[in-house]
Amino acid sequence: MIGLVIALLTILLVFGISSAMGSYASAQQAQVAIEVAHVAQINAWGNLVIILAMAFLLVAVIALVIVVLYLRSRANQPAVRTSQFGVRRPSAKAAMPEFSLNDLIQLEMLRTLRTLNAPQMPALASPQQDEEPEVVDLPWMARR
Repeated sequence: MIGLVIALLTILLVFGISSAMGSYASAQQAQVAIEVAHVAQINAWGNLVIILAMAFLLVAVIALVIVVLYLRSRANQPAVRTSQFGVRRPSAKAAMPEFSLNDLIQLEMLRTLRTLNAPQMPALASPQQDEEPEVVDLPWMARR
């Protein structure tokens, strides 16, 4: 009988130790789950900071591009002077059309050819009396 009591106590001791080990393992798993959740929270904050930094950088780059384009467009606008009466009028430089050197050379060649061949060229059609000839003001072709 004493053997039976010792055997029962041994079985009870084995089940007690096994239950204690299971409880300890469950507690350790819960602790690990808490630490993983804490790490995930830190990671989420880090992701938020990175996303906000990238958004700020994107907005800054877009703003820089807009400023550069604005300054370029403002530099390409004609200069405007204000008269003594406060009326804004474009400057004389802005009123002149811009021509390339090739355009000016061709115009000068045409002017020279007109003066050389003017008396020999027959008139193709006589202008009607109701129509006035078109006047083109080209300041660089004026005789000096």
